[in-house]
Amino acid sequence: MGMNDSARRLGLNSVVLATVLAEMVSVIHVSTVPRRRSPPWTAVSFHRLWLVLHRNQGARALQAGRTRG
Repeated sequence: MGMNDSARRLGLNSVVLATVLAEMVSVIHVSTVPRRRSPPWTAVSFHRLWLVLHRNQGARALQAGRTRG
């Protein structure tokens, strides 16, 4: 059972790592765009994407906890 828990934790950590990496890449990409000012909707869309990803991750964690019983 302990190994199963660690595997699940590793899966959650990889999801978090992937989101953080994607966020960093997007920030770097926005900062390296030749135009001085990026349109404000990019920041809003990144923030919305971030919220959606975290909401999905929370739902997944709740579901995993429920099935474990």
